[in-house]
Amino acid sequence: YERYQILKSAPPPPAKCECCGQKTDKMTHDHVRGTITLRGFLCKMCNIGMGNFGDNLKGLLQAAVYLEKDKGKIIEKLNGIKNEME
Repeated sequence: YERYQILKSAPPPPAKCECCGQKTDKMTHDHVRGTITLRGFLCKMCNIGMGNFGDNLKGLLQAAVYLEKDKGKIIEKLNGIKNEME
């Protein structure tokens, strides 16, 4: 029922993943767990990845800190990503 409610009011999916920007024919809808609030559309890999990190910012940031011990570099990279997306 939840999936039906989300898809019923969802706009058409974009041609690119809203997270990584890759083009794919198979987009998945990303929603806030336990709600019918659509966040956007993701490719399968981004959707699975976010789910594996707990579907929250804390999990993703913990992984970033693990990958790059220098928090200053993480902030620098985030700023670069933000600029690319604008």
